[in-house]
Amino acid sequence: MSEASASRHCLHDLLERTRLLHIEAGHPTLATVERVAVDLIEEKQRAGVYDAWRRLPKSTVSDVLGGKCRKLPDWQFFHTFVAVCARLAAHNDLVVPAPSELMDEFGKLWKAAMIEMGGSPYLSPQRWTPGDILEPNPDEVRIERIPPIQFRMPRAWGRSGAAILRRAGMGDANAAYQAAILLACEASLKPDDAEGKQTLLDMAAFWRGKATGKVEKAAALRLDGIQLRRAAENLALGYKRSGKPCVIFFRAFLQAEAAMGGTRVGTGAERPATRQQDDADSIRRV
Repeated sequence: MSEASASRHCLHDLLERTRLLHIEAGHPTLATVERVAVDLIEEKQRAGVYDAWRRLPKSTVSDVLGGKCRKLPDWQFFHTFVAVCARLAAHNDLVVPAPSELMDEFGKLWKAAMIEMGGSPYLSPQRWTPGDILEPNPDEVRIERIPPIQFRMPRAWGRSGAAILRRAGMGDANAAYQAAILLACEASLKPDDAEGKQTLLDMAAFWRGKATGKVEKAAALRLDGIQLRRAAENLALGYKRSGKPCVIFFRAFLQAEAAMGGTRVGTGAERPATRQQDDADSIRRV
């Protein structure tokens, strides 16, 4: 492997982990990330600390999360970003690793990327006290509690979708698998360059990962195409046959089918008509 390839590989690992942390922290808006970073920096400046933190402009954060940055941001940027995500996760009752563990993990990823890009891997001192990121003065920090449904799934899914995500967040692997399918189906009808599509796919991949190893079908789940359509169809039919049909699963199936141009998928090319297809027809009539 060439040095350039290795460099791109390490940078990719760092950016992917950064994007995942953003999702784990509740997928806060760029404006929220920027504002909380300012709050954090002001707190540190009042404590006499100036050199370990960096403002997080929306444009820079957007480039990093989108994998579009041409130059690796300095350690202060990632140090601040990790602290901001840890704080937001704590305020929204979301579980992420301890700040010290995150700083250590990101420090190693950043150093590997910086070394292979020919830069200096110097890490500035981490001037924070364990606990201060998670326990700020409520009078000094302006963070609104964000309902999970607002940043995890489109509002159109309603209470059923919120319940699925709530169970997934509590460790229910089946709910995580369902959330992955619903989010991927929601993304399926959006053009590749549409705003929000990658976010939906990122969240779908996140929940698929939570289900993998616990739900048999999770490891093989694809987030687009025929396999997604089949997964959505099986989910909708499973609820229908149980006598507990749920409209969001029917909608997910129809979204995946529409994304494929209405293509019907049988169990084999030589058997276009099956009982499952008859049941699928009944879904279309719901």
